[in-house]
Amino acid sequence: MGVPEQMGVQSAATFSLHDQGGESLTEGIIAHDDAGGPATLEYAATLEYAPTLEYTAPPELEWPGRERWPHGELWARAALAGSLGTLTAVLLATQVNIWGFSLVGLTVAITTIWFLSLRRSAHLAREQEIGSIVAALAGTVLGLAAISLLNFWALDLLISTTELLVMAGCVLLLAATFYAVAARILDPGRRVILLEPDQDARDLVYELQEVRNRRFDCVGIIDDSAAGNRSNGVPFLGDTSDAVDVLRRVRPDVVVCSADARTDLADRLLAAGMTSVHVLDTNEFQESALHRVDSRNATPAWFASVLDIDRQNYSARAKRALDVTVASLALVLTSPFFAVIPVLIRLTGPGPVLFRQIRVGEGGKLFEILKFRTMVPDAEAGRAVWATDNDPRATPVGRVLRKTRLDELPQLWNVIRGEMSIVGPRPERPEFLDVLGAHVPFWSRRDLLKPGITGWAQVHFAYTADVAGAATKLSYDLYYLKHRSLGLDAVILSKTFGVVLFRRGSR
Repeated sequence: MGVPEQMGVQSAATFSLHDQGGESLTEGIIAHDDAGGPATLEYAATLEYAPTLEYTAPPELEWPGRERWPHGELWARAALAGSLGTLTAVLLATQVNIWGFSLVGLTVAITTIWFLSLRRSAHLAREQEIGSIVAALAGTVLGLAAISLLNFWALDLLISTTELLVMAGCVLLLAATFYAVAARILDPGRRVILLEPDQDARDLVYELQEVRNRRFDCVGIIDDSAAGNRSNGVPFLGDTSDAVDVLRRVRPDVVVCSADARTDLADRLLAAGMTSVHVLDTNEFQESALHRVDSRNATPAWFASVLDIDRQNYSARAKRALDVTVASLALVLTSPFFAVIPVLIRLTGPGPVLFRQIRVGEGGKLFEILKFRTMVPDAEAGRAVWATDNDPRATPVGRVLRKTRLDELPQLWNVIRGEMSIVGPRPERPEFLDVLGAHVPFWSRRDLLKPGITGWAQVHFAYTADVAGAATKLSYDLYYLKHRSLGLDAVILSKTFGVVLFRRGSR
């Protein structure tokens, strides 16, 4: 791709991708979409997206598998149920003054509700990577709602509101403490075996080890071509001809293999009477374990699953109702910032308070996004330059706004106008669509969703300034496309508070 002479980049970052042989596939730079003005792209070589990103562990690395305590999960849950029962009985006897058989029956009923609510929230926390405190809070709120209904319909308001709140507070403290202490027992990590793993499978497992939450432990590899007893720290368990015997002996939770090998292995396991092992191909494991979908490996069949009849995505009307409600409430709560921030921006010098820029919305429709201005006027002088750490173009007030994400507040008005959603993919600049569409498979599929202020990609992957980073963010957007729901939106909003609080990914 040629580069016009008049085009140039004032400040840029370079990236380099390599194939499995170590040869450089591409080097280049791309302007990021958070800067205003016309886009400027410059390339040092033909831009291509590398087919694989290989990771090789040091020879001395030993895979940090976890030993399971026999029946540890059962004992932990029994301990939680017993603690909840004891707490409930004490509170009913001392606060509500109930004794005898009534105390026993009511204790069993209320304890069951608390236990099931906390177990459901713990499952959601594990699947969506929510902290134990949030899980305990969600379970307590759910249980409190259920017990309040029981109290109203069946108990004739036997328990007062104050007594219910005291009970809920004690349960929250107990559950949070219990989850913090027994997290490794309650969530020991699923045991994974790789069957004839390709490079994508190895990359996924190492990504789990390096940067994720240890929900999966790789306990070994079954492969005919494995050399020695270990492969990058993962033990070799046997040949594919002995796969059934190995799986019966090791008893893993998940077997990861190629899509072609999956059918044959499933037939062999069923013929051997083994139904307790989950067999996933690499793409399914990535979706389940990492909560993203690599667009390089996505197929038309996968996109067809987005329209599956059993998938219950909440309607556009419900989504719009949530957007308007949350945006209106947020505008009210943040109204003091809308009074103070413009004054502070004016004090930094001349220039508009709001920064306006054209972005791509749902269905490819263009709209004008709004932000509080964080840079000096004409910061780019006709060239698009993405933000960097301690960007010299940012004003003193602008740096604070960027770190705290307060510069995004005017986008609430974009939500009210229906151009954006609270949760969704970040809107891209139209100048970059040709480049990203040509080098990132299925890039245009993100336009099926209305862009959002926050999203699944934003809470998992920080600032990006190249095609590889854009591809990673797309993988999270594709996961959201398939799994979007009211519950997932609530998870994203809760994670967003953590991102803002700890100022992760800001520039």
